[in-house]
Amino acid sequence: MSEIFFSHANGFPARTYEVFFHHLQPHTVSYVDVFGLGEYQPGKTWRPMVQELIENVETRSQQRVWGLGHSFGGVLTLWAAIERPDLFKGIIMLDPPIFPWWFRLGMGIVHSLGISEKVIPIAKKASRRREKFDSRNEAYHYWKNKSLFKAFDPEAFDAYINYGLKPSPSGGFELTIPRSLESKLFATTPAKIGNTKPTVPSYYMYATQGVVPVKNIHQQQRIFSKTTFIPFEGQHMFPLEQPEKTAAFIKNIISGHVN
Repeated sequence: MSEIFFSHANGFPARTYEVFFHHLQPHTVSYVDVFGLGEYQPGKTWRPMVQELIENVETRSQQRVWGLGHSFGGVLTLWAAIERPDLFKGIIMLDPPIFPWWFRLGMGIVHSLGISEKVIPIAKKASRRREKFDSRNEAYHYWKNKSLFKAFDPEAFDAYINYGLKPSPSGGFELTIPRSLESKLFATTPAKIGNTKPTVPSYYMYATQGVVPVKNIHQQQRIFSKTTFIPFEGQHMFPLEQPEKTAAFIKNIISGHVN
């Protein structure tokens, strides 16, 4: 049995993944429930949250862990393992937003101009998200038919209703991850990745309908020349849409059945 340290996707507290964690048993799962709300907050990069991840692994884990991260969390996991390989047995990135060079070039220009939050579509959309509801039931019906959630596993969607909202001081419920934080993280999606050759075993599970088109995966394979690539039939949110199948892939990796 191994210990897994999980890092969540932007906008989705780690507890949203509880059905996924259940299917990862008998491995144990630790996590930071929400990155970027405490001492370590995003500035112009995601690097502060990498330190948040490292600090939590150091203080909460008694052994080297398998780093597992979805989307935003996949990049944090990669950078943490590059900086502190002594903390990790290996890492598994689930559809990380590491784009082809030409896309990252454009991101770099937008970042340098300081207009990311105004021109990056997903950041703009996040900044306009509805953030308050009178009840969880209202939120359930509001979100149920949104395209993002249509393919969610029912238990995962219920978990998002429970953990994606918290009681608001003014009454009703508000987003656990403020839209300002979610938008900031999307706006600072890295244009520069840095070292992509971790010294621990590394795996890159990419969705066939994910953030990087399959036709461009060969570019990612060149960047991550020491990493094993594994296709997963599904969309970017596959850990929350197909939690049991995703967990089975990961358990095979940890048990050494994927090379």
